Amino acid sequence: MADSFAIARLSKMAGIEATFTFNPAALTPRIRNAAKKMILAQAPVGGWKSEAKKVAKLMLVHHHIPYTSCGRRWLELGAGLPVDVREQLRAVRQADQAAFILEFQGRQIHKYYLDLYEDDMKLLDSADAGHLAFNEDAFSRQAFELLCREFKRSNYTDRVHEVAAMLDTDNPIQISAAYGSIV
Repeated sequence: MADSFAIARLSKMAGIEATFTFNPAALTPRIRNAAKKMILAQAPVGGWKSEAKKVAKLMLVHHHIPYTSCGRRWLELGAGLPVDVREQLRAVRQADQAAFILEFQGRQIHKYYLDLYEDDMKLLDSADAGHLAFNEDAFSRQAFELLCREFKRSNYTDRVHEVAAMLDTDNPIQISAAYGSIV
């Protein structure tokens, strides 16, 4: 058997498709329960190394359930958010940028913030997953959170419960992945 570095290099090659087996029975009760809460909320949150967050994202992505997660200055979007939700997010992000520019009246705005805004608009035009940045405006954060909460409440309710219940079974879950499609 090859070492993990060789497997990682192989998985990055074009044309490679792999099937992984995820065994929920190997999870500790704490990780399982935390991951289930995140799946039901459609919001994988936690630290950079959070195992529960990784499990929740894996299950949501594998079962094609869009998710959002809001931080202090960013919003993580899962792939596949409906167009109407993306348009509403676009409107809030545009208002956030306009308020940011008004704060800088007469002063030069660093190119970084303008590029960040352009990247956000490109992300909202696509159906890809990614991170949306917003400025230190409490109104914008509340608007983003409200939009995400409404979206989660109205869609995917039954499917989310099914996916969360899969973590309680001892049945392994087959996850097939091609280059670039793994969480």
